[in-house]
Amino acid sequence: MQSARAPPSERGVQIASALVREVVVDKWSLLYSELSALPPSQQSQWQGSLAASLSNQFEFGTLSAALRSFRRLVHWLAEQTLPLECPDPSTLRAFLDLQRERGPTVNATVLRQFLWFETQLRVPFHARSPLLADFLTQKAAPLPTQAEILTPAAWNHLLSLCSTSNSGWNGLQVAAALVIRYVISALRSKHTQRAAFAPDLSSGRTLVWKVSKGKDGQPFAVSLPTHISPK
Repeated sequence: MQSARAPPSERGVQIASALVREVVVDKWSLLYSELSALPPSQQSQWQGSLAASLSNQFEFGTLSAALRSFRRLVHWLAEQTLPLECPDPSTLRAFLDLQRERGPTVNATVLRQFLWFETQLRVPFHARSPLLADFLTQKAAPLPTQAEILTPAAWNHLLSLCSTSNSGWNGLQVAAALVIRYVISALRSKHTQRAAFAPDLSSGRTLVWKVSKGKDGQPFAVSLPTHISPK
């Protein structure tokens, strides 16, 4: 039996609302006859209902990734002094080619997000054009079976950086301690990049960061002791 999906987080609802506002209302509101037919007082209610529907169907990570890709496209079109309306397939291909710099299969992922816009938001992205079909057949390069292991010398160096008899830590010591904490916790790099210091949860002996898991947007606490011994 399939387990019931957890209710959407507050951040998920916010991201869904931003998607509706930026993609549908700001760019293609004329496509929605039901929206244009409503009086202004009811249009915000319509947007809220659509956002709620999206946040109930899709995870926070799916919605936020789609919004980031759309914003990158809008920014790139503005840099190229191209119209902000839906780009034609050749323009879209040029944008997707640039996404390969972020990873070998990122352009295929972004194209699938644009297909998602067409399916879920009914906006014409021309993502099904034959000019773009080859992106969807790309495959990721095989990943290494095991990451490189830090040598004992590297571990000792990190620990020695963290060892201090002073009352306060400098930035290098905190950075080294966080590397140790993240590695032994098996946290993914992209999650640690979204870490934010939480002074309200910290104390003189423990520093606390909030790290977003990405999928549901709910952060969890990562604590770091302020006194570490190399032994």
